[in-house]
Amino acid sequence: QTCALPICGRDPVNLPFPTNPWLRVGGMVLVMGLLLVGVRFYQRKAKPDPEVARKLFHLCSGLIALSLPWVFHELWSVLLLGAVFAMAFVGFRAIPALRTGAGQVLYGVERESFGEFFFLVSVALVFALAKEDRVLYVISMLILIMSDSAAALIGLRYGKVFYWSTTGEKSAEGSLAFFITAFFCVHI
Repeated sequence: QTCALPICGRDPVNLPFPTNPWLRVGGMVLVMGLLLVGVRFYQRKAKPDPEVARKLFHLCSGLIALSLPWVFHELWSVLLLGAVFAMAFVGFRAIPALRTGAGQVLYGVERESFGEFFFLVSVALVFALAKEDRVLYVISMLILIMSDSAAALIGLRYGKVFYWSTTGEKSAEGSLAFFITAFFCVHI
């Protein structure tokens, strides 16, 4: 079975990425750093609900993570990238000046969350399990990115019917948004 879509082949287009994986890791760290600064700037100017800023970062960083199979061919590069971001997240949690600055993008919410660490593990796991199957990687990541964000934002704005889960209070509206978004991520 062959596929004409660019996501199916290993190198369907000649992307302008450096051949040195260390430079690619550095480039990805730079892009994510710029994203964090951009979301923090938006957060300071527009003063959205902290959950909105957190989900905006989640959504944008996830969309950037969609590029990983095209940027990296080695699992170790993705694991190194995850380790760098995990250390940054620990720094944002542990160093008060960082937590009250750029760390507010992730830690401005009132609830205790380790979602950013679970996200890193999920990205690395999906990358490893998908191997070179870009379609499988993209579908899995879209569910992680889009459905989680939709559930949180719809639940926050429109949630009226609540239930308890092991991770706290959830809304039926948010759960329905997750299901619908996941359905379309798989079927489109």
